Amino acid sequence: MKAKVIKRFRDKHTKKTHNLGTFYEGSEHRIQELQGFGWLGQAEEDAAKINELLDCSIAEVKTNTEGLSVDDLSELLEQEKYSKNRKGVIEHFESVIATREEPPDGEGE
Repeated sequence: MKAKVIKRFRDKHTKKTHNLGTFYEGSEHRIQELQGFGWLGQAEEDAAKINELLDCSIAEVKTNTEGLSVDDLSELLEQEKYSKNRKGVIEHFESVIATREEPPDGEGE
């Protein structure tokens, strides 16, 4: 199983340094452990799904991502920043996330 490195780290088992943007190959358990530390992104099969969502026009990205959770949108936002870095997609994701995270009127203060 493979996952993309999103933060440079040194593997305590192999003593090998893994740089940002490279792929780490290991067991599903080890990848999940490293994801927990914030060093790895989604596994390759999950990354393929993300790439499918982002590998189209800005209008299609907006349509294809309607109804996704804030967590999913945050993941897509980070992936977009690391890959195509399209201003329209980034602004859309940030706007939707901000809107969904606002407390309803009358709450929070």
